[in-house]
Formats: sequence, structure tokens, C-alpha cells
Amino acid sequence: MKHMAALLIFAVSVAPAMAEQFSAAPGKYKIEDGMTIVLAGERISLRHISAPPMGTRCILRGKPRDCGLISRSSLMDLSAGAVITCRRDDDGLGRCTAGGFDLAENMVYTGWAVPAAGAPSGYWKQMAGAKSRKRGFWNGHFAPGWAPQQAALKR
Repeated sequence: MKHMAALLIFAVSVAPAMAEQFSAAPGKYKIEDGMTIVLAGERISLRHISAPPMGTRCILRGKPRDCGLISRSSLMDLSAGAVITCRRDDDGLGRCTAGGFDLAENMVYTGWAVPAAGAPSGYWKQMAGAKSRKRGFWNGHFAPGWAPQQAALKR
């Protein structure tokens, strides 16, 4: 009996932490930036991506722009009118979907985010497509401080 109790305690102590799940109806969440959503009072950063911070300057079509703001607008567009569901782990990062579609992967597809180190291979394929088709910030260049290629290696 002592062995069973010890085994149970061991199993519970090594079990992975449970992810928390949150959902919010359209209009009941806030898009903070190109990779952060606040829903049900909880701040969740999208796992596997990096997006330019608010205020990040870039040149698009020959004009200076705030690519952080544009990235946030892209995430707003992808989630507009949809129920967002997020599963957040203990590290504050999570996977969020809008209408069943992975928001992080779609941000990479649109060219307004890049995959982070350790991202699934599909994210890297989406980035290659965005780059070759010059979608999002791949259609311009960044002022010093944040570059898509550097961000993809940092996170």
C-alpha cells in the first residue's frame, strides 16, 4: 500500500501542468498587439510566433509606417466576428483559434508575424510563402531594431 501511495504521489508530481482554456464571444476580447490577446481578463501571447512590437517602424510602399500597429490590425481582422478559444500553458503562451483557425499560423501566412524558434514546420512553410509572395512586412523593410529574420531566431 505504501508503494501505491508513493507511486501516485510521483505520478502527480511529474504530470505535465494542465493548460487553461478560455473562450470569448466577438467583441468580448481585446487584441493588444500582433501576438497578444486579452480574453476573460487573461493575457495570452500566441505561442510559436513573434510580431513587431507597437511603434516598430518600417517602410512599406516607400512610406514610413508603424508595422506593430499594422500587425495588430491584421490579428484584429483574422479574429473579427469570431469566437476566440485559447489554451494557455503555465508560461503564459497559448494556442488560440478563431472559428477553428489557428491565429498564430494565419498571422505568419499574412506576413505580419514570423515563426519563433521551435515552431511547427507548417509555420516555416507559411513564412516562406509570405516571403516569396511579398505579403505583409515582407513587402518592405524595417528600421533598425526589429527585423523579421532576427525575430524568428530569438523567441
